[in-house]
Amino acid sequence: MGLGASQQYWDEHARTDPMWAILTQAGKERGQWDPHEFFTTGVQEVDEVMRRAALWGLPVSRRNALDFGCGLGRVTQPLADYFEKVHGVDISPSMLEQAHAFNRKGDRCEYVWNRDSHLRRFADGAFDFVYSKITLQHIQPRHVRQYLKEFLRVLAPGGLLVFQLPSRAICPYPGIVGRIRFQLGRIGRLMPQAMYMNGIERDNVIKLLNKHGGRLVEIVENQDAGAEYQSFQYAVTK
Repeated sequence: MGLGASQQYWDEHARTDPMWAILTQAGKERGQWDPHEFFTTGVQEVDEVMRRAALWGLPVSRRNALDFGCGLGRVTQPLADYFEKVHGVDISPSMLEQAHAFNRKGDRCEYVWNRDSHLRRFADGAFDFVYSKITLQHIQPRHVRQYLKEFLRVLAPGGLLVFQLPSRAICPYPGIVGRIRFQLGRIGRLMPQAMYMNGIERDNVIKLLNKHGGRLVEIVENQDAGAEYQSFQYAVTK
């Protein structure tokens, strides 16, 4: 899925069921997410990440933060409780329109539309904290690699980058027929309305981070990509 198609895809979800598209929890489809409950998940997520960050003494400054793939601002707003200014970046104008409507942090949260495979609007070292979760997994690997390089470029010395990314698919179906069904579903030929999913092998992610000045702080396996994928959360500084 190219970036143009990705924008169209997320715009459509923003118009139909944006909260479920962001957090695809069973029983919450067709508008069943309560907004307060939905945004509370962001508060809990940020509090846990910042608790871990405090153990590492990172980031050394708390001026500016970047929430990449911000959607409705579920994470952007609680980050404003920890940082002076937070930029939420997303590919979907429709998501960002609603993020503005949901915003309760005033001008401490700024929402930015970006459909490019770079972040050149932001200067080198502009952010003390860069965060991206359940976003990169929906982007083609060639673009993900560019974004990871950009995350490190805009990360300030002593800053902290935290992102989640699947490493590889794990087929849950037995037999050859099951594996074929799984692979066809992944590329959208069997289930064209399914969310595009992909990832990059962990060792290749580590090599890329090291090559572009990142220093790994922690890698932990998580379940954010679902049972069909092995997924990791990376914490990186420079």
